[in-house]
Amino acid sequence: MKSKLHQGFIILFFVASALNILGIGLELKSLSMACKPVIIPSLILHLLLSNKALSRGYYLALLFSFLGDVLLMFEGNQFFLSGIGSFLITQISFSYLLFPSFKRSSTFNKLLGSVLFLTYFLGLVSFMYPNLGDFKIPVLIYGFTICIFGYFSFLTWRTVEGKSPFIIFGAVLFIISDSMIALNTFYFHENIFTYWVMITYVGAQYLISRHFLKNTGQKN
Repeated sequence: MKSKLHQGFIILFFVASALNILGIGLELKSLSMACKPVIIPSLILHLLLSNKALSRGYYLALLFSFLGDVLLMFEGNQFFLSGIGSFLITQISFSYLLFPSFKRSSTFNKLLGSVLFLTYFLGLVSFMYPNLGDFKIPVLIYGFTICIFGYFSFLTWRTVEGKSPFIIFGAVLFIISDSMIALNTFYFHENIFTYWVMITYVGAQYLISRHFLKNTGQKN
């Protein structure tokens, strides 16, 4: 029974994600809004029913991802800033969980990761900076934090035995998704990327979950 529920919740995760993306593409707001709050809880339940003893820090990251998803469903600066704040805690939690890879990494990997993610951060910020207005500080803080997560993901990928790509691909998709939200909001001032934001976001959350499942020990 537990195994069936375990598989059922990951199916629900993909079904809810697909319907949300379909709702965005067909401009069916009620469908997309009804399905979005189901995505992360279904992933959490899938993970809770697994036979892996996942970190509380990871569940904290998912909890604030869910909160951020809900807050960003609504319009208004307060909801937007609150959504950024929720996802900021998500990125900090991810970074904390992956920080041990820093100690195990070579100097070359540390330098290479720094160049890659700092270059991306500075490039995107310089592109959007004139349009950020009153949101300069929160966007800069969040953008830097998610690139820190990307940096630790890169180091983790380079140090984990077997070089599983789940974590780095997940982090890159998360950064792409949030970059598209920023461009939609501050540069284009319209929803240019439509369903691609959610496609990359859902892909990121799934790949990150695969990393933690793959690299976590069995429950007692």
